[in-house]
Amino acid sequence: MKKKVEAYMREHHMINQGTTVIAGVSGGADSLCLLHLLASLQEVLGFRVRAVHVHHGLRGREADGDAAYVRDLSQMWKVPCLVVYRDAAAHGKDHGMSVEEAGRDLRYEALRQEAQKFGGGRIAVAHHRDDQAETILHHLFRGSGLRGLGGMAPVRGDVIRPLL
Repeated sequence: MKKKVEAYMREHHMINQGTTVIAGVSGGADSLCLLHLLASLQEVLGFRVRAVHVHHGLRGREADGDAAYVRDLSQMWKVPCLVVYRDAAAHGKDHGMSVEEAGRDLRYEALRQEAQKFGGGRIAVAHHRDDQAETILHHLFRGSGLRGLGGMAPVRGDVIRPLL
């Protein structure tokens, strides 16, 4: 899998030598896989990786456990890790959006803030083929045109998706 992801990252020009990659890490299998792969590819591709976990203040001790788990694995893999605390419910209420939308909004805000500290590096998220299929179906059922049926791009602005 490591070789496949490396080739995919090269094919889509996801990073440049010396880039800092901010990995969004929820603590789930997909994002931990992403972090592990990025940590193992740093020397090969010449970039630095940092992990960011956003604690949305929604699931109490379970969320605290996720944050601790991400912090511990990051330390074991020698990846700097930042845990950011945000109130997704309040953000959603204040901005008239669902908690899910608010959480996504806050995650990308935190990831971009961390990227800016390191010269505006790339943000890596763990979307993969199944997420791609789900996105295309969602767009299809919503009545999207051809552009929407294209799904998620491997690189879109500062966001990269090495697991697609």
